[in-house]
Amino acid sequence: MATAPASSGSTPDSAPGSTPGSAPGFFPPELAAVPMVALNYGVRRRLGLYLNPRTAAAADWTALAEELGCEYLEIRRLEALPDPTGALLDEWQSRCPGGATVGRLLELLRQLERHDVLVDLAASVEEDCKKYLKRKQQQAEQPLQVPAVDSSVPKTSELMGITTRDDPYGECLHNASRRNHLQLPSTALRDAQKSKKAGLSLGGCLCCYRCPLQTSTEQ
Repeated sequence: MATAPASSGSTPDSAPGSTPGSAPGFFPPELAAVPMVALNYGVRRRLGLYLNPRTAAAADWTALAEELGCEYLEIRRLEALPDPTGALLDEWQSRCPGGATVGRLLELLRQLERHDVLVDLAASVEEDCKKYLKRKQQQAEQPLQVPAVDSSVPKTSELMGITTRDDPYGECLHNASRRNHLQLPSTALRDAQKSKKAGLSLGGCLCCYRCPLQTSTEQ
């Protein structure tokens, strides 16, 4: 009985996610250093479907926990959770933020001979890693937000009460062309402000006592 010939460039051990001559579930080496936070919920859920069931025929999540350095009591605590695989990965990320990488996880799965997991998840893991790196690159390329520069007049206590007729720097706007008028010192300016608050009218601007705009009532 004749059998269908194998397609060119493939072997009986070839599977989706692998390349000719490579191990099942081949993963690009340049993505191995991507942190575990890059893996999305879908990949983690499918990983739990493979590793959560306790079977004697294949390594489960407890074997992965031992490879990650978990002790017996830690494994017993995780065993009571509905998704021990997901909880294990979360604790690994928090305990070893620098060493919890996607490449390390895939390496441990390969050591545990869970090639079925590698074959099924390799493409999804690679996609998540590329999306993560793309987001990081976009964040790095965003322009730096510079705070707005306030070029207005300094807001000091001595400027409180100055009207729009007065120059904030003490020059009478009505006598702008005359530079020899008498400027009020800071103490006199404060006295003038107090007089204004008390209802006493100076009849002109606050920057000098003898302003041409003084009202006839003061004269």
